Amino acid sequence: MAIAKVRASLGGLIAAISAPLAMAIAKGSQKVMVSALDAATKPATLSLTTLGVLRAVEYGLLGWILASLASKERPRPLHFALAGTAIGAVFGGGITVLTIETAAANGVALELPRAITTGLNEIVFPIGCSLVVYIALQVGRHIKMISAEAR
Repeated sequence: MAIAKVRASLGGLIAAISAPLAMAIAKGSQKVMVSALDAATKPATLSLTTLGVLRAVEYGLLGWILASLASKERPRPLHFALAGTAIGAVFGGGITVLTIETAAANGVALELPRAITTGLNEIVFPIGCSLVVYIALQVGRHIKMISAEAR
């Protein structure tokens, strides 16, 4: 909803700032839960800084694209899904490859199920984000139409 009300560049900037922050919070929460459960931590593969920079660029670009799509007269869900797919494939694929190669460089063999789930998560998440933005945009537009008709 907020992206639809601002310029595309501002939407990209907001996403570029909030994505690494959200990832750092999520990563911190995960580490707290792992230590609270006394579970074995998995070996570190990519640094938090590397992931933060990649996510800032990834979600900054995705935010800019989604804000551009949201500003159109009749945005289509396919365009939002394709934007998420493209960003997910490029950045998610890159993060997955970097994760596998970094693990190998550290002498840790990344198990196939973990590599697959990492890849799927990195590729599918931007698609879901794009569709959530589309749905929020549509809900906002319909609420405006309903409230205008009620007057």
